[in-house]
Amino acid sequence: NRSTYTTPFSRLQKEVEEAREEANDNVRFLSTLTKRIDMLTSDSADFEHLDKIFDGILHTILLIWRYSKYYNTPTRLAVLIREICNSVISQAMKYISGPEVFNMIASEEAQECYEKLDRTLQVCNAFKDTYVLYRDVAAAQGGDGWKMKNDALFVRLDAFRERCRDALDFTRTVIQFSKLERIDIGGTKGRSLSQCVVAMHEEFNKAVEEFKSVTYDIMDVGEKQFDHDYFKFRAAVKGLDRRLGSLLGSAFDDLDTMQLRLKLFDNFEGLIERPIIQAELEKKHKTLLRQYQQDLTKVETSFIENRDKVDQCFDDAPIYSNLPPVAGAIYWARSARKRIAEPMSKMVFYNHTLRETPEEFREVDKQYNTLLKMLEGYEQHRYAGWESTSVDVAKEKLKMRLLRRQEKTGLLKVNFDPALVRLIREVRFFLVFDIEVPPSAQEMFNKSGMRASQHDKEKDKEAATYRQWVAQLDHIVQMYNSVLTELLPVEEPLLEDRITKMDVALSPGLTDLKWRSEDRIPEFIENTMKVVSDVSGVVDIMKQNLRNISTILSQWCKEPIIERKKGAKPVAMDEFDLKHKEQVGMKMMRMSDGGREIHKFLKDSNEALKVSKVAVNWKAYVDFVNNIVIEGFVSSIAVSLQYLCEILDPLIIAKHEMLPLFDVKLELSNQEIIFDPPFLSLNGGPSLRMTVDGWLKDFFATVTCMQRLDVNAGDYLNEIREHF
Repeated sequence: NRSTYTTPFSRLQKEVEEAREEANDNVRFLSTLTKRIDMLTSDSADFEHLDKIFDGILHTILLIWRYSKYYNTPTRLAVLIREICNSVISQAMKYISGPEVFNMIASEEAQECYEKLDRTLQVCNAFKDTYVLYRDVAAAQGGDGWKMKNDALFVRLDAFRERCRDALDFTRTVIQFSKLERIDIGGTKGRSLSQCVVAMHEEFNKAVEEFKSVTYDIMDVGEKQFDHDYFKFRAAVKGLDRRLGSLLGSAFDDLDTMQLRLKLFDNFEGLIERPIIQAELEKKHKTLLRQYQQDLTKVETSFIENRDKVDQCFDDAPIYSNLPPVAGAIYWARSARKRIAEPMSKMVFYNHTLRETPEEFREVDKQYNTLLKMLEGYEQHRYAGWESTSVDVAKEKLKMRLLRRQEKTGLLKVNFDPALVRLIREVRFFLVFDIEVPPSAQEMFNKSGMRASQHDKEKDKEAATYRQWVAQLDHIVQMYNSVLTELLPVEEPLLEDRITKMDVALSPGLTDLKWRSEDRIPEFIENTMKVVSDVSGVVDIMKQNLRNISTILSQWCKEPIIERKKGAKPVAMDEFDLKHKEQVGMKMMRMSDGGREIHKFLKDSNEALKVSKVAVNWKAYVDFVNNIVIEGFVSSIAVSLQYLCEILDPLIIAKHEMLPLFDVKLELSNQEIIFDPPFLSLNGGPSLRMTVDGWLKDFFATVTCMQRLDVNAGDYLNEIREHF
């Protein structure tokens, strides 16, 4: 007999076999996800690049859905997607947690925190976007497709994404309000308004600290208290936004210039994105546009009024005096462009910040573009005119000779044409202004040795051609002209041969060599420098020796041989004469030393000239120096004679209220008046006249301190006597 359990057991056996078949089939298909799911759930997973595996996971799920016999129902797909969402959320909370958000903000790493939160949201969005993509693929392949509501699949992921957005908003708010710490408002109310900003920043910090004091993880979507705490924080920030908007409007009205108002907006950059503050910006933006439009009109008027002055290089033209004409004109135009461009860039930025573009901005933009084209056209016109008229002309000037002689004076001049100098100066500033320069002009500039900037210093060492040549030739010409102009007629015969040698050495620069003779110019400069320097050196020695001789002679004439101190009392004649003799001895000793120096200087000149001492020209030169020495002695004696007259002249004595020079006693002897000392010597004894005569002899005796220059013996006493 069959058991009553046979039928149920058979049915159960069949169900088990079907379940086993289903389980084996599921394992076979789901095992293809193992590797990628392990990558998703691994503790070492790199969250920032986690989105790269979403495509592989969902593509595998799509294949399972299509080919699996059992694992292709909405219920099982929903479970699988929810588990993946949970894994993504779990990895996200490891990547950035609530306490980590607060710690990073406290460590002034709010920007890094914002970037991590933003990346977290991107990864979560990437998974949902990838799911939608493969859901559409499944629907396109036919069949039932993935007909499930997204809310049922992503309820927890959507909640986490919303929490990320809140955390992002919190972090962004912290970043924006952190700018209040560094805001310094100008204007008459600047100090009080800046203090208000500081107070608001402190209030914001208190609100942040209160929000950070929560005991839960703000990234945990299961914490419902977050909504209440975050609403409280946002309410506090909204109040601060209203106060900041009012403060911004007050500060804007207090400032007068457009630059200061733009700077004010720059100070609040970031905060302007906040809706309440943005509304205040919309009110003030139109005022700023009108002010900028007025400035555009001023720039345009100034440009039109001064354009002709700049073109004709008038003295009152608004360009810098150190700039060449064309570069100065271009710099003037570019300065005007810069003046209008900098505010315009900010106007455009703030205009994009607004919710809609004001009609005034379109008018300003049109006027700006018109003026900009006018300034750019002027720059191009001036540059094109310079290029067509200056470059080729300057290039032709390179065919000129190095030197030229002036007809009237016979002196030399470096023949580097001003047109070349002007071109080189223009090119230098063109390079500074980053303007393209014609190749020929660039080549001439490179050889000029001028630098457009400090970065060209090394290039300058290699290319300092024209500037170096001109400097060297200027030095040569200066020495040559000095020789010709400084030589006295008596000196010229001594240097006649050397002057001829100089003329021969310089003649190629006057006849053959041109500025484009680049291979021959260095050798010419080297040879002429050597010859001219030699002659100039000899002339310098002669002139310096002559100056030294004149200095010695002038020292002799500074003080008289006889001396009486100012306000001195009368003294005995013998006592005064004794001091005078001492002074004469010291004076003659100094003059003897000076005489020997004069002989030495004359000898040095002879050695420098390398001329025979018996040569006629040299003897004539010695006679010339002789006359200088004689004049020096005459002047020295004249100084002493003049001083002696002054201390003996009754009128000068009375005028300066001077005391008598000597004590003279008056005695009555046998009815005869006797002076002591006497005016005249009666018996050969000392007298006033004899003493004064002795002083005069002393004056002339100084001439004997120096030997003659022409015969190295004797003195100049005879010549001196002829003068008195």
